[in-house]
Amino acid sequence: MTLSISKQNHQENPDSFEQLFQLGLTYIQQLSGKVWTDYNTHDPGVTILEQLCYALTDLIYRSDFDVSDYLTESNGQIDYRQYGLTPPEEILQPPPQQPSDYQSWLLSVIPDLDQVWVALNQQAPHCGLYQIDGLLPVVSQQEQSDTSPSILQTIRAISQAYHSVRGLGEDLDQVRIIGETSLSLHAIIDISNEVDDINKLAASIYDQSNQWIRQEAVKPTLTELKEHLLANNAIQHIHDLYFQSTDASNLNKRLETLPEHAKLMLPEQESDITLALFQNNHAVTLDVSEIGLNFHLYQQHRHIQQTAGSSAKPALPAGRLYNFAQYESVQTLFPRNYHLAPGRSSHYNPQQQAERHQLRSYLLLFDQLMANFCRDLDGIRELFSLSLDTPYSYQIQALSHEQFYDIDQHYPAQAEQQLRELQAQFDDFPERKGRLFDYILALYGEQYPNDFHRQFNPYLSFKELNWQLLKNKQAFLHDIITVTNERGLGPNLFQADHQSGYEKRISLLLGIQKTDKTSYTRTLTRHLLNVVSDAHFAHSPTGQKTLFNIRKPIRSLLESVSERPENITLSDRKIRRIRSSIIAFTGQTIPESLFLLGIDHHCFKVLHHTRKDEYQLFFNFSGKPSEDDDKRWLYIGRHTNKNKLLNFCHYLQQWLTQLNHEIESLHLVEHITLRPQGESDDLAPYAHQISVVLPGFTARHHNEHFRQQAEALIRNNSPAHLLAHIHWLSFHDFCEFETLYFAWREQKAKVLNLSHSTSGYERQNEQQDCDQLADKLHTFLQQPSTQDDELIL
Repeated sequence: MTLSISKQNHQENPDSFEQLFQLGLTYIQQLSGKVWTDYNTHDPGVTILEQLCYALTDLIYRSDFDVSDYLTESNGQIDYRQYGLTPPEEILQPPPQQPSDYQSWLLSVIPDLDQVWVALNQQAPHCGLYQIDGLLPVVSQQEQSDTSPSILQTIRAISQAYHSVRGLGEDLDQVRIIGETSLSLHAIIDISNEVDDINKLAASIYDQSNQWIRQEAVKPTLTELKEHLLANNAIQHIHDLYFQSTDASNLNKRLETLPEHAKLMLPEQESDITLALFQNNHAVTLDVSEIGLNFHLYQQHRHIQQTAGSSAKPALPAGRLYNFAQYESVQTLFPRNYHLAPGRSSHYNPQQQAERHQLRSYLLLFDQLMANFCRDLDGIRELFSLSLDTPYSYQIQALSHEQFYDIDQHYPAQAEQQLRELQAQFDDFPERKGRLFDYILALYGEQYPNDFHRQFNPYLSFKELNWQLLKNKQAFLHDIITVTNERGLGPNLFQADHQSGYEKRISLLLGIQKTDKTSYTRTLTRHLLNVVSDAHFAHSPTGQKTLFNIRKPIRSLLESVSERPENITLSDRKIRRIRSSIIAFTGQTIPESLFLLGIDHHCFKVLHHTRKDEYQLFFNFSGKPSEDDDKRWLYIGRHTNKNKLLNFCHYLQQWLTQLNHEIESLHLVEHITLRPQGESDDLAPYAHQISVVLPGFTARHHNEHFRQQAEALIRNNSPAHLLAHIHWLSFHDFCEFETLYFAWREQKAKVLNLSHSTSGYERQNEQQDCDQLADKLHTFLQQPSTQDDELIL
């Protein structure tokens, strides 16, 4: 397309110089019309307005480039991943869901397979169990043993491929490599006189016959095959057509019905040709090698046609790199008589020098705003990216000597830092970046539950929460393929630590950042601490030493603790000092009320012991403000310096907040994967059920209202055909669950990885161990324990 200057009236363009100038005069008349009436071009104010309007047209021009130009990197490419944008072939192509989808998937990823059939288990067709039958291109009689290396390797490849895209609540029951019955084609056919390449036509007959044999549907009579062949104008009449088995026991017998899995064998020698073609009532001679060559060309052409549509990728937009931040001072546009050109004339008197300096300083205000705008355009790459490394959304550009001559005489010291501090007063980065993330999420039809997290936020301040929401959305967008396209998949059981898209999605929506498969209870037990009930702690020797009843006259002397400052950092050394300094932790236990409410400064009080001249720190063990005389207080520690004791209290609150936050986790168990291997009679306790297990003893998870909304969120994001059991476990139960769960995942992965490469006796022993762990885990989920008085170290 040829570019040309438009013939339209540019005076009507609101962004034109004329319109901007007229708009500026209108504002001037409204603001100062009573004292300024001369708007001719000789007026300095009008001249300044003219130059600024001209500079604005340049900014408008820079703002009208294609979006791709603003996102282009220095290498001339656009990093779409950096902006949360995923190619359509990756985000729109769904994982396999139906048996036919699995068949296409397996054939595309396992080149050794000639054909594959995926079907539901016939004994339990509605329980989500699949049976896969694979067919190799050539399986000789000697290779049909289940223990042959090629068979075992193919079975393992099929199992691994299936588990990488296994649907949630589904499982693989059996994989078989089946043998095939080799058939030979016998036919007498009259062909047209116009056929030049006889061997190519013969290859076409073999190819169409082979496709008819290999079709998945129930094979009809040979009449359909004959009609299909006669559709070719080169074939005039079929006198006879039938198939024979190449098996020695069935040799020379016409097959009335074809076997379930069969393959047409091509003739290898001239004597093997049983296809007779007649042209002008004369038999033609066929070449075996030419027939084989054309037959493989037909198959290759068909494969190319099938994959052509799926392999084509749409071209992504590309842009050009421009330096949008480049800026030149508007002072260079003024007439010479304004004396704004670089340099300083020596014949100017001091008053002229001062007037010149004053005018340049006044124009610097406009220069700075426009230079910042140019830097904003150049910083679109940073603003639109998923990165949070740059904590500001508005950019500043400190002018250089080349951009503004003698700028140091006008800038204050540390000008760039002061500009940044000034800009930060108006830059709400979490709000602007959050809106951008919300927009990108909306492109994928997603919405992050901001209100849910603002409603249940016992750990973070308002500012910290806004940053945490940004990090959650960032993690969601980084894994956008996994949490959207693969949200209906289960974990890959070949890998003991693999987490499914469903787990990641629910975890990120709930604000659980830690998504690696590790023991979350180790967050506490590594400090030799166990969460126990208040009653258990009160009756323990440690509780009897540290719990006190403070009389009412003394309670009036208790002083409140100030709110915990933001951005407190805890080193491992400080954590060890906190752990060793608190007497209540000497029994390797932490009472539930302290773990849940110790994050709140209102639950702590300071008592000044005048006799000992020291300050003592107490925790409200009841957890609720009350004037009852029987209310007990937990002794935390003491110090002669009140400020140091308050700092210690803040460190303790910060540590408890971190422990609560870090221990919040989520585990997924699919009941169908816990069934005993090889049994499919009674699968009702396992089919279409999943368990989502979370710790119920943290400050946020202990809240009943949070649990209700979290359960609604989990069920709204779960497949509709699955029954989701949601378990909120106590500390002891959660420890027991994680022990069973991780042991089962390890054993399950071991069985799958060894099942086709070891002896039958060893496989059986490993499978028995796996079944025992699965049975214990299933029993635990059916009737979770309620003991919480034991120590788990």
